[in-house]
Amino acid sequence: MLLVFVGVPLAMLGSLFKKHRLTLRLRQEGVHAQGTVLRVESDEGGDVVDYFFFLPDGSRIQNRRAIVPLANPHPGAQFDILYLPEDPSQNQPRDGGIGLTRFILSALFVCVFIFYFVSGITGSHNQGERDPSPQGPLREFEPQPFRKPPPSKGTPPLSPY
Repeated sequence: MLLVFVGVPLAMLGSLFKKHRLTLRLRQEGVHAQGTVLRVESDEGGDVVDYFFFLPDGSRIQNRRAIVPLANPHPGAQFDILYLPEDPSQNQPRDGGIGLTRFILSALFVCVFIFYFVSGITGSHNQGERDPSPQGPLREFEPQPFRKPPPSKGTPPLSPY
């Protein structure tokens, strides 16, 4: 269970980090190309777009990505692509990828999730080791007979002020 609730989020964090590094590298070293949308499938998190672009030598690269920032994508629409010259299969839309803000927020979410899960596990183990309460188990409710309130000593005198 620890592997699932800690290992999987850590693997997700590693994947996000790799995507963030690729985004940084594409923004620094990437070559611009003009991409063309082939097909669009709407999804709950955005649009999944099949697109292609041509390299300077004329070869065609085709890819499929979830693209959120692309406004009104439709077949035939054009948009800017960044790709690595040594590996054109490493590409993404110019405004896409995982920037620093998204990476930090995702990493923070994963770390908080892992912290709460691990602290919940250690808390449940500590509860089993605690000493029983000094009062022992709770007693059942026993109704008490009605008692009259003590007699009143009258109204206190008013202050001279």
